[in-house]
Amino acid sequence: MKTFLISILIAASAATCLAGPTITVSAAPTAITNSGGEATFTLALSSPTSKKIAVNFGMSGTAREGEDYLLTNNFNQFGQIVIPAGQSSAQVVLHAYDDDQHNVISEAATFNLLGGSGYRVGRPNRATVTLFQDSK
Repeated sequence: MKTFLISILIAASAATCLAGPTITVSAAPTAITNSGGEATFTLALSSPTSKKIAVNFGMSGTAREGEDYLLTNNFNQFGQIVIPAGQSSAQVVLHAYDDDQHNVISEAATFNLLGGSGYRVGRPNRATVTLFQDSK
C-alpha cells in the first residue's frame, strides 16, 4: 500500500512541474509623477508556447485604479491579460493622473501575478511603481 501511495505522489509532482512556462513581472520606470507619468509592467514567460496563455493578476497598494491611475492593454477581462501563442511577453501600461490630493507625497501601485492554468508564477511575482506628487 505504501508503494502505491508513493507512486501517486511522484506522478502528481511530475504533473505539477510540467504545468507550463514560468511567468515573472517587472516595472519600468519604478517611479513617476502623478500628472501624466507612465510606467510599463512587463510580463515575461520563460519560453514561448504554442497556445495563448491567460495570466491572472491583481493590483494592490495605496494608489487606486480609477482614482490615481488607469491600466491599459488588450485585457481578456480586467485581472487577466493574454499572451498570444508564440509570444513570450506582454505589457500593461500604467497611466498616472493627478487626483488633486496634494497632501499625499507618494502612492504605490503594485502589480501582483496570480496563479492560473498553463503557467507557473515565478519570481519576481510582483512589481511596484511609485507615483510621486508633481510639484506644480
